[in-house]
Amino acid sequence: MIPTLTINLDRQDLMTGLRAFEDKAGLRPLSGTVSLALETAMARIAEIHHATRSNDIENHVEHRFRGADGHQQPWPRNSAFLTDDMRPIIRRIYAADFEKFEPFIGG
Repeated sequence: MIPTLTINLDRQDLMTGLRAFEDKAGLRPLSGTVSLALETAMARIAEIHHATRSNDIENHVEHRFRGADGHQQPWPRNSAFLTDDMRPIIRRIYAADFEKFEPFIGG
């Protein structure tokens, strides 16, 4: 059986997740050079990636985003979309999905 591990970047650092997968799969750890190169590349991408998060607006529920918006301004945090009013609506819409994924993501 092939080991699996989900790395949720909203909850965990990528490198920490990769190290956990290496351990679980019994792989040798990445060399320091490769690990540093990957961390450096991820840091460069994070500076310009559309998912860069912003705290300047707390509630984006009513805002309609276009793909280009991510390139023109920092992308808001998930919490800006997950307001107390929206959570029950999202739970209702995705109830079947959440039920199927629950064993894998916890909650």
